[in-house]
Amino acid sequence: MMKRMRFVAVGLLVVAVGAVLFWPDHHHPARATTAAAPATTLPPDTLTAPTTEATVAPTSTSTSASAAPAPATTAATKPTTAAAPAVRARCQPVAGSPTAAPFPGPDPRDGKQWVTVGRLDGICNGKSAAFHITGVDTRLLFRSDADSFAVFLVDAKLGLDATSGYSDGDCSGKCSANQVLVDRAGDYYLMVQAGDGLWQVAVQEYR
Repeated sequence: MMKRMRFVAVGLLVVAVGAVLFWPDHHHPARATTAAAPATTLPPDTLTAPTTEATVAPTSTSTSASAAPAPATTAATKPTTAAAPAVRARCQPVAGSPTAAPFPGPDPRDGKQWVTVGRLDGICNGKSAAFHITGVDTRLLFRSDADSFAVFLVDAKLGLDATSGYSDGDCSGKCSANQVLVDRAGDYYLMVQAGDGLWQVAVQEYR
């Protein structure tokens, strides 16, 4: 009995060894295959742009060099602009006298001469204070720089209406004149109507 079992055991051992020796994959063991992952292509808008690092120039810390002195700065001198002359308002009083020819002199003779009894100076329109004339050897003098000029010898009692609008002397532009007056004795005043210009008027008697 024991002998039979030994044969059986040996037979099973032989079968097992043959099975191992002749197994198809015994001489060619399987190699592990690793599948390569497919390449992934990112869309154009997801590509990361290369980063460019700015190069900073190193700051010089050297203090041995002396700074060059800054050139002197000369302030530019602005040219002086002359102030424009003030514009005078029309008929604004001004100092001075007309540039027209001056009045004639007193012409003294036989102890007599021309004496001023009434006078008026001005610009544009004007009116004098009242004065008295004798009605003998009387003259009216006037000179003007105005573009228009008219002078009236007005009776202080009767007023301007007594002249009927007629002046005793007038001119246009620069002028100088004298004329004889034949008005009766009485109180009078001078009235002038003129443009923007200096003028002078005088009433004289020869006495």
